[in-house]
Amino acid sequence: MAVLLATAMAALSSDVLLKVSIAQLDAARMEAWLLRRPFAAVLPLQPLLVRPISPQPPAGIDLTFRRKPSHSKGGTDGGLRYALVAGEAAEGGAGMLLVSRISEGQAVRKSFSERALLTRLLADLETLPDECGKVCATLNLLE
Repeated sequence: MAVLLATAMAALSSDVLLKVSIAQLDAARMEAWLLRRPFAAVLPLQPLLVRPISPQPPAGIDLTFRRKPSHSKGGTDGGLRYALVAGEAAEGGAGMLLVSRISEGQAVRKSFSERALLTRLLADLETLPDECGKVCATLNLLE
């Protein structure tokens, strides 16, 4: 698990905002569950692009804030990365969900948007399906 955690941490582009410990994490099912989250309903006026992290590992999704490209700025305006690190069976199978800030292309901090998305995720995690895993602990570093 230490190697997977190091890989996930290296893949995180910036600040870690949220750490969630999940017992018996099934990374594939959790990634599918994350892709079904209603991110656009949380920020209806903010254009978003949600896609699986590529290349893997780690499993998870990238949520990118979009904007109209101009000659001085590209179409990406930062975002959030939801990285999943599956636990080893010998260690009890506890995995981790790490949510980090993607600062690339970000002209203005997106603190309000990040807080709204994390608040919704924490509420959704209370009803996480059993096949994805069971939430053991959360550490919200944004507050």
